[in-house]
Amino acid sequence: MDIVMFFIFLVTDLFMILICMFYYGKIEKYSAGMILGVHIPREEVENADVQDICNKSRKAWKLFNRINLAAGILVCFFCLLGVEIFLVIWLVWLVEYIGGMEYLTIVPHRKMYRLKVANQWMDTKTARMAYIDTAVSVMAEQMAVSWQWHIPVLLLVAVTGILPGMKTFLTDESGFRYLYFMTLGISMLFLFLHVRLTKRSHTVYSKDTDINYAVNRMIKRAWSLTLLGASSFNGIAWCFLVFEAVRNKWLSGMDYGIYCIIQAAAALFFLTVIQAYRKKDEILSGDREALYVDDDEYWKDGWYNNPNDKRIVVQNRMNTMNYTFNMGRPAGRAICIGLFIFTAAVILWVVVIMLRFHYVRVIFTYSDTHAQFEAAGYKCSFDLSEIESAELLTEMPEEGFIKTNGGATDDYSIGYFTGRESGKCMLFLTEDCKPILKVTLPDMVIFANSEESGEVKEWYRILRQENL
Repeated sequence: MDIVMFFIFLVTDLFMILICMFYYGKIEKYSAGMILGVHIPREEVENADVQDICNKSRKAWKLFNRINLAAGILVCFFCLLGVEIFLVIWLVWLVEYIGGMEYLTIVPHRKMYRLKVANQWMDTKTARMAYIDTAVSVMAEQMAVSWQWHIPVLLLVAVTGILPGMKTFLTDESGFRYLYFMTLGISMLFLFLHVRLTKRSHTVYSKDTDINYAVNRMIKRAWSLTLLGASSFNGIAWCFLVFEAVRNKWLSGMDYGIYCIIQAAAALFFLTVIQAYRKKDEILSGDREALYVDDDEYWKDGWYNNPNDKRIVVQNRMNTMNYTFNMGRPAGRAICIGLFIFTAAVILWVVVIMLRFHYVRVIFTYSDTHAQFEAAGYKCSFDLSEIESAELLTEMPEEGFIKTNGGATDDYSIGYFTGRESGKCMLFLTEDCKPILKVTLPDMVIFANSEESGEVKEWYRILRQENL
């Protein structure tokens, strides 16, 4: 388990860092009339003050990328020492990485904007201009791959919910049910984004219509292919689980592992987008008739703030692959603040949960009529009269257990599980301690052990005695 997580996070960190290095490590280069997200006259690119800001930004990015590339790799080794501490450290590193990127993007941008204002390199004529290429507008919806290709994928996923043999899984297995609706939701989201992409107006980059058409078509096709490919892999991964569930009446950990691999493979489609933007930069860098709107006033703080613009979401100035909120609109501010609070709450929640699992101890309490097992925040209470049987086992049954809600590592298995033969279970197991107490209830089976010698036998004696 620890080795698997090590490689999953290692690949994730490398993929994330290399992508960010590619995009955010080039903002000091002159492109589309801008340096560091600020419009600068072409003849001022070699200005000593401009180059000084660019060189400092370039050095800072290079140092930042090297440090975080090493940190992103090294932090994964904590996974071999314990998943709980690793996830806390990894989240701390991730917050540092994202915060560092924001700092290295915004601070040089503000310096460049102040330099522009001081030198009066403002182009007030274009500040409120909007360019339109009518020839490209006519063909705007023909540039992307048709969104209708999403419909077969969406219907296929939806139909699997009514297949013979699926009713039991969707009714009894909450994790499988959530996965079904999540898969449907993801496919619908990709469809929605694809439609929005198709309907979105084109961007005018140049006085040359051929360049405008070529760049807009390339970007829209790349994104539409990526969305369609990701949606297809999402459907394929789900259909694989359905096939295994119907065929074996059971899903193993290996099945879920293959599902995750298929889902992760969808990320390869984003290479198409990366290549498209790289080609776009090459095309526009050689365009001598480039057009731009000097709207830097709305970006002077490092984010977009234009109360007169009705749009809530706009393309990011620093990275054209991203979109950002218009902080000049109340809805834009509310959504941005809401997302920030939600993200912070999720991170805090994960940290609290992980710290619970750092030291796991199974606690058993009982009264004249009730008993309860508890560990890492998970509890199972039951009436003593509900006990159908209680027995001591020297080993866990060889049937396979799938976690539906809880934690499972090489050191513990705590929470809700499903056994291939036992059905719904709650496990309160730490390390490889023996014996194991098995308590059978009408709708659940409990497996529990303890690191304290003789404690499990005492639990067994109490339950047997109270159940006589």
